[in-house]
Amino acid sequence: MWANFLGAHYKLAPETPKPLIMFLTGALPQWFNFFLAPFLMAVTASSVFKIARHLGVSTLAAAFAVFFCLFCNNQVLPYFFLSGFSFWPLIYLALVFLQMLLFIEKRFTFSFVLGFLAALVRPESWIIAVILLIYFLIRKEKLKPVYFLPLAAVPLWMLNDWRISGDFFISQKITTSYPFISAMEAVGFSAYWPKVLGEIFQEYSAILFIFGVAAFAVAKIKDKRFKGHDILFVCAAAIFLFYWVASAARSVVVMTRFFAWPVLMITLYASSLTENSFQGKKIFIWLNIAYLMATAFFTFNDQIWEFTAIRARIYTLQKSALKETEDFISAHRGKVEEARYVLVPARKAADFAFTLGEKNSHKIIYLREALTRKIDIDRSIAIYVNLATRGFDMLEVPKAHAVNLFGTNYIFQPVHVSANGMVVVYKVDKVK
Repeated sequence: MWANFLGAHYKLAPETPKPLIMFLTGALPQWFNFFLAPFLMAVTASSVFKIARHLGVSTLAAAFAVFFCLFCNNQVLPYFFLSGFSFWPLIYLALVFLQMLLFIEKRFTFSFVLGFLAALVRPESWIIAVILLIYFLIRKEKLKPVYFLPLAAVPLWMLNDWRISGDFFISQKITTSYPFISAMEAVGFSAYWPKVLGEIFQEYSAILFIFGVAAFAVAKIKDKRFKGHDILFVCAAAIFLFYWVASAARSVVVMTRFFAWPVLMITLYASSLTENSFQGKKIFIWLNIAYLMATAFFTFNDQIWEFTAIRARIYTLQKSALKETEDFISAHRGKVEEARYVLVPARKAADFAFTLGEKNSHKIIYLREALTRKIDIDRSIAIYVNLATRGFDMLEVPKAHAVNLFGTNYIFQPVHVSANGMVVVYKVDKVK
């Protein structure tokens, strides 16, 4: 059982294996999502509020900080929240915000334990751990063994990679293959900032990001000294800088969820702009209220509730269709064992890895991979999931489709359609 918890079911599935997420997905039943996801959102909101208060802002401004972080973007509430722990950003945001809150409250032991858990979700937490240790060295703080715990996530991650694939670096190899298997554009050093900021501002508020940077700058101009909580902004900025430096050696893939925490951390600072600039002035209170309300008005995503409702409906339909499809696959396991590959949409590998089992899950490849690499998919199975499949839109209609890939003709013949039409399973054969 523990072997399954640790990821035996993934078996080379083309998705970066995150040890903590794999453990939770294997250890917790799906229905637990309904309880865990709201809890994680509550932890994130509470941590953001308390961090804002530690920045010295009023209770009102701290409440607006929570509003800015949760409701003024296209991802946190409608995307991360609905996906629960099966999609890593929600649990990662809760862990890192709580970790940083405990750090500035000088509850270091608990902070670094949470940092260890976060480091088993995203390697950005390895960067955060190094920065916090350097911070301690500069301040000549006594270093306890537990402070190095997040760095232990690196060898553990590698051991997890080896356990599921026989390769200590499979996560790194999968990540570098993203441009080929999911049509994501990799960017180099010179194009990094326009690309990153352009992508981020499509999902997060440019106004709040700029105001957050301005708030930190104003505070430092006035204080002219480094305060303990300034380490939060330093950690957030360091993640942007790390990817920029890394892009000088190798082009990097830009995914907005990689930058979710640093963007929200900087967004949080936006709540302190007027308090940093005008506190002590006679008109401060009214000016602060006007600023917070105006900023909320111009940055609030007024379509978030409609978007959330649509995503919730899609998520429910997909889960129902995927469960029905998994039952179909289980009932026809002999056909799966005969198949050369099982082609699935991007980021749906984990949904089918459990069903296929350790014996067959290594056959999983992305549908997109068949478009970008010359692979012989004769005698394979293709699974189309509506609103989750790129490059094979024609498969939405459950009928026979002739597809030419790199000069080879294949016929996609439907063998199963879910009751709601969200998922279609095809048998793929080469045209003789």
